Parts: sequence; C-alpha cells; structure tokens
Amino acid sequence: MEPHISAFDESVIESLLRALERRLRRAFPSTDATLVHDGAVDALLDYRQRPERFDPGRGLSLAAYLYCCAWRNVDDLVRARARRLARERDFARLSTVTALRNGHTRGVDVHWLPGVLHDARVTPTEADAIRAWLLEGSRSEYLAVILGCHQQTLSEQRRSVKQFKDRMIKRLRRAVQQGRQEKSRG
Repeated sequence: MEPHISAFDESVIESLLRALERRLRRAFPSTDATLVHDGAVDALLDYRQRPERFDPGRGLSLAAYLYCCAWRNVDDLVRARARRLARERDFARLSTVTALRNGHTRGVDVHWLPGVLHDARVTPTEADAIRAWLLEGSRSEYLAVILGCHQQTLSEQRRSVKQFKDRMIKRLRRAVQQGRQEKSRG
C-alpha cells in the first residue's frame, strides 16, 4: 500500500509531476506543452484535495491512478480547445459575411474562404470576384470586368455587381450556417 502524498513533500510532488508530464507528452505528442502541464498539475491538485478517492485495493498504483486522472484532464482540455477554436472560426465566418452585407470589405479575415466557397458551390469566376471584393474592396468597375459585364453601361455594371454581391452574401451565409448546423449534429 502506497502512502498518501503529504502536503509538505514537495520533492515527491515534483518527481511525480515530471513523470506524469513525460508520459502524457508521449500519449499526446502534438498537444501543446502547457495543456499537458495543466492536466498533470490538475490531477495532482485533485489528489491532494481528495486523497480518499484513490483506492489502492483496486489494483492500481498511485502513479497509475494519477496518470489516468491526468490523461483524462488533458483529453478534456484538448477537446475544449477544439470546441472553442471551432466556435471562433464560425464566428469569424459569420461576422465576415455580416460585414460584407453591411458594405465593409477592407481588412476582413478570409483564411476560411476556400472552404466556404467550396460549400457555397461558387463558380471559379464568382470565386475570383469574391476574392477581389474581400481582399481589395474592389470597385464595381473592376468586379464587372471579372464578372464579364464590363461592356454594359456604368449604371448596368453597378446593378449587375450589386446583384452579384447580394446573391453571394446569401449563398455564403447559407453555406456558413449549414456548416454550423452539420457540426452541431455531428
């Protein structure tokens, strides 16, 4: 039977922490070291607060028990980070589409654009026009050239570009919202 860690035995705690972190880094090789450290520290702190939860009669050593607790902690932290990043990506997509609808095009975040363009099933010409619109805040005349309606009168070009923008905003918004719904179901 292993003795419980006393609150004053810092050398044992330090060695357990190092051993836990080594094993966890092997179990989670692509995970940020701070998450691994936080999971190991949380396991040790939980044990210090409630040592009675460790039952040596179950056939596990204290080190194995702490590793299981730490592994669960790191797994929870990794999943929480993934969920947070997905929410942030979705927010960035929706806020960009909203900015487009409101006429703000300069400086929007477009790292997500290829996936949404694919989901919205836009043509290569439409994709080129959207990129120019987002990245350069292009004027109607330039977008008319990309869209192939540059031989129309200026007022017809503006109308065609405005219709294109309105249509694309609806398609992009729909694609982003469908992506969010599919993720929430899956």
